[in-house]
Amino acid sequence: MQKVNENDLYNELVRLGMNKILASDLATRFYHNGITIKDLEIVKPEFQGFVRDEINIVKGEIKSLKTEFESKLKLHNWMIGIVLAY
Repeated sequence: MQKVNENDLYNELVRLGMNKILASDLATRFYHNGITIKDLEIVKPEFQGFVRDEINIVKGEIKSLKTEFESKLKLHNWMIGIVLAY
């Protein structure tokens, strides 16, 4: 099993959308067993906002794919209708 170092934790927090200063502080405290419940409570709203944003992005992508699929399905149904009519 690979050990996770402080820098790996920092990079992952930043990748997830956390503010760099907050990520650095949190990674340092976590790595050195200095994290508290209060620290986690401070971070919670930021992650909730990030998760909400990601969910909205995914919902938008799903709607876009649904629209694209429906338009292609209509086109295929139209083409099949023309072929069957002949």
